[in-house]
Amino acid sequence: DASFSQQLRFVCQTSAEALRCEASLIQMRNPDGNSVTVLESWERPPRRITRLPGTVLKEDHFHKPRLLKEFVVATDDVELAEVEPSTRQAIRQHGVRATLAAEIFHGAPQSATIWLGKEEKHHWSHEEIAFARSVAGLVALLFSTRRNAETLAALELIDEGIYTEDATGKVQYSNRAANLPTQGVDRQTTIPRAQYPLA
Repeated sequence: DASFSQQLRFVCQTSAEALRCEASLIQMRNPDGNSVTVLESWERPPRRITRLPGTVLKEDHFHKPRLLKEFVVATDDVELAEVEPSTRQAIRQHGVRATLAAEIFHGAPQSATIWLGKEEKHHWSHEEIAFARSVAGLVALLFSTRRNAETLAALELIDEGIYTEDATGKVQYSNRAANLPTQGVDRQTTIPRAQYPLA
C-alpha cells in the first residue's frame, strides 16, 4: 500500500544500510540531456538530507558515458576520479568519498540512476557491485509497475468497454464500461470477438 515515493525512499535507505553507506539517492534524467531530478534520497541520521526530492542537478559529462556503457560505475575515491569540478563539489557536500552508481532501465525514454556513497575511500567488491545492479533492477520493476497501474487507471475512465481473454476464453481483465449492465443485449453483440477466416 506504500506510495511510489515511499517505495523509492525504502529502496534508498535499505540499499544504503546494506552496503554501510552514508547517503543514497535515485535520480531521473531530464529531457534536456544535461540534468537530472532527484526522485528520492536518504542520508544516515543524524545527517541532514542534502538533496531533497525535486532538486535538479547538472549531469556529469565524464560519468554519464561510463554509466551508459558499463551500467555500474564504482568510484573508490572521488578526489582522484575523472569528474567535473562541480560534481566533485556536490559529492563533497554529501560528505562522501567513495560512490557507486547503477543505471536503471525501465522502458521509458528517460533513464534513471541509483547512487550510493561512503564517507571514506573504499574499494567496491564484485559482490557490492552486483548488489547495486540488482537494486537498479528492482527500481526498474517499481517504475514498470507504476506505469502499468497508471495505464489501468486510464482504461477505467474511458466509456468504451474493453476486456482481454486468455486462450480458453476466460476474461483476464475488463474495465468499468465492460462491466456495466448491457440492458438485455448479449455481451457478444456489444463487444464482438474478431472473426478470422480459415486458411
